[in-house]
Amino acid sequence: MHFTPILSTGCLFHLPLEEIFFLAKESGFLGIELILNEPKLINQLDLLISLDKILPILSLHAPFRNHSLWGGHLKAWEKTIDIAAKLTQVKNITFHPPIFRLGQMGHFWWFTKSKNLPKDLNSHVPLSLENMPCPEYNLITKKILITYIKQCQDKNIKFTLDVCHLGISGGNILKVFDVIEWDIVNNIHFSDIKGFREHLFPGEGELPLKEFSDNLKKSSFKGLFTLEVGPTSLPQTRKDIVTKLKLFLNTFLYSSS
Repeated sequence: MHFTPILSTGCLFHLPLEEIFFLAKESGFLGIELILNEPKLINQLDLLISLDKILPILSLHAPFRNHSLWGGHLKAWEKTIDIAAKLTQVKNITFHPPIFRLGQMGHFWWFTKSKNLPKDLNSHVPLSLENMPCPEYNLITKKILITYIKQCQDKNIKFTLDVCHLGISGGNILKVFDVIEWDIVNNIHFSDIKGFREHLFPGEGELPLKEFSDNLKKSSFKGLFTLEVGPTSLPQTRKDIVTKLKLFLNTFLYSSS
């Protein structure tokens, strides 16, 4: 296995960050994807450095809501990049594409016109665009993926493949292996779906995630593999959380079949 299993802080966002890092480390994860959902983190560099020593912060997830608290969409991205520059182990910044709607129009057109996003944002950490749910697509997995990958190529950025978002869009997630050249993928968000419910624990929904992970282990993918589930997918007690997270790693990553 040539990729790195990490845990998204979104899985346990109701807990203190330090507790999330210790739980991830005890469970066997090799790093963290830190979701920047609070602007106060900008002024808590000492906290982030101390957390980084518990378990490496290998990925940052740029803010995806309440952008006004950050000073707007573009400022949220810029401040995420500033934080990444001050942490020594960050290998990826994941962000959502801006939406063509009132309130995001200026940022949307700026993003559309950019031909070299890392240069425009002065980022020395790889940026990766995450695919979002597209319910209007149902039979055209390839079109969804190719659209995102082409956008990444045009803007000199990487791709965060969200398996759950692809699955809920109606796509066959196993067809990924017929479409993607793995050098453009920097991060994979991994979770399950059931009906229209997203970010369920792997194996508790409808997606063929075990077959996906088995195929992935045979691929050339060398990026980050991020468990990203909702907190209701995990137990309440510390002991049970660790047990379930260990079971995930053993079932989907370290088993031989």
